[in-house]
Amino acid sequence: MKGKERDNAYHSIQLFKESMSVKILETKRQGGYRKPEFNVYTNGNFINNTSAWLSIRSHLLERSYYSSKFGQGLNVITLHHCGLCHGVDHLRGVCPFLKLDGWMGLVETDLIPERTDRTPHNSGCFPPGPQY
Repeated sequence: MKGKERDNAYHSIQLFKESMSVKILETKRQGGYRKPEFNVYTNGNFINNTSAWLSIRSHLLERSYYSSKFGQGLNVITLHHCGLCHGVDHLRGVCPFLKLDGWMGLVETDLIPERTDRTPHNSGCFPPGPQY
């Protein structure tokens, strides 16, 4: 790397590091024992090179994380699928929606009127299939 390119890379990594934050999920294991998970967040827009991003991610995964309270950590990249808000960074039991003032819970499915039209619904995720 040459001078200006190295300076730009250094600046991008500094911004990336400064944007990092950690959020604890108060999860429990069988028997009700605490088994917290820690999610690490950062702004990936500062790293414009896919190869560099993958190297940084691998480096962070290979680190050893230890807590005197919880012991040796396990590093994984996993997605949770919240049944309330459909977020991928937490389980339903620790969904932030549950802490919102005025949150009334899920709507009962029998309160939702049944669709009477036969027009296929397309959410935009998949191209529409043949219509019969």
